[in-house]
Amino acid sequence: LTPDCLEEIVPSFLECGQLVRRLKEAAWQPTQGFVRNAFAVEVQNMLEAHDELIETVMESNSVIAIVHGAKTLLPGLRLLHDLWYWPGWERPAGSGVAFLQHLVNCASATTDRIVQNLYCGYFISCARPFLT
Repeated sequence: LTPDCLEEIVPSFLECGQLVRRLKEAAWQPTQGFVRNAFAVEVQNMLEAHDELIETVMESNSVIAIVHGAKTLLPGLRLLHDLWYWPGWERPAGSGVAFLQHLVNCASATTDRIVQNLYCGYFISCARPFLT
């Protein structure tokens, strides 16, 4: 590995680590409401999947696979982080419904099908408490 290669790789790993560390704060709390708690469960599920993927990538012993894994995970982690720390959560009354609307707006505004599917998946997970 050259210093230039490491210089390109390290920031992605550091950012992934920082995002995961912050997202691990997501937890179910009775005072947060149905939507926020459903999203907290979704965050935890995504972090478990992230951990499994990281284990698989790290077992490959291939620097290319590790770099590809980090670059693949980073956009999803950024999105999840931005949604967990969405400023609208600070308004307790109606924040759940406003978050659902925010997800719909974001899914409608993006042209990236993968990101659109993530927004839709989060919407379904968060709306589930209203449907059961």
